Amino acid sequence: MAGRARGRIRGLLAGAVLAAACAHARPPPSADDTPPASFVLGPDDVVEISVFREPDLTRTVTVRPDGQVSLPIAGEMQAAGRTPEDLRREVLVRLKDYVQDPTVVSVVVHEVRSARFYAVGEVVRPGDYPLRAGMTLLQGLALAGGPGEFSARTDVTVVRAGGKRLVVDLSSLLEGRGRVLLGPGDTLVVP
Repeated sequence: MAGRARGRIRGLLAGAVLAAACAHARPPPSADDTPPASFVLGPDDVVEISVFREPDLTRTVTVRPDGQVSLPIAGEMQAAGRTPEDLRREVLVRLKDYVQDPTVVSVVVHEVRSARFYAVGEVVRPGDYPLRAGMTLLQGLALAGGPGEFSARTDVTVVRAGGKRLVVDLSSLLEGRGRVLLGPGDTLVVP
């Protein structure tokens, strides 16, 4: 029985691997989705800071490992751990004495490189992986190659960044009963 269930899960996950490989394979929203928390910048994220009518102050920058970004006149600013809106407000404050009308400042996230999740235990490729917006548990498992050859379990534990644990039955997810979104720092544990 366990071997048949494991084979069924592997077969379904093989289809999920193919779906995850397609950029447009994001599943439609479901009633089980919880809204994602406000995006928080982290090291290696790429943002564009634009100041209207001030091309010399507009820059596309990468958040450094120390969490800082630099902008002419505004100087060094902490970006990691803050939302783009928080960073925008700080740029406004720092430029108000130097720019005639700094009211139109925008911070646009071009690339999210800091958000990652981890897959450990009996998966084909344990390690850390980039987290895409709206990524589900099944898509994360697909990136890690699915449960390994010796895994007889059909459940996965998701350990959230804050330490909360969520045990998920893969069979129910594969049958379309529920959906689990991954968050930054989540760890997928396959026994």
